[in-house]
Amino acid sequence: MLEQLLCLAEMVYYFEARSEDVVDQIPVAYSAKNRAEHSSYPNTLCEVVHKPYAYSYYSDGKPETFNNKEAYGMSLYVSFLVITNIASDPTEGSTHYHHVHQPAWWAIGKKPTRIAGFHVFYNNIEK
Repeated sequence: MLEQLLCLAEMVYYFEARSEDVVDQIPVAYSAKNRAEHSSYPNTLCEVVHKPYAYSYYSDGKPETFNNKEAYGMSLYVSFLVITNIASDPTEGSTHYHHVHQPAWWAIGKKPTRIAGFHVFYNNIEK
């Protein structure tokens, strides 16, 4: 579980939701967890998070560093809440999201399941 927690915290921290509060980080973390639990995706959080081009921060070729210790601590906390199901899934099973100011081509014509913070969430997106 520790390895999966660290992978999810990395995704939440590094680029994807670091600047948002806990309430808005939880849906981002759940989208990765939902992918790991969906049969169309790899079945561990580390495989989901580190899948090439799944998350832009990981595919940019730059090493991941955690310079903001407070923000990293918060991403660990959020990841723990999600992995242990202490926090419920506010995304209704969403596996995809995009930034509200950067619409994605795959979202055209799709109905979002939730908007939280700076992200719009979707489920039932075909790979």
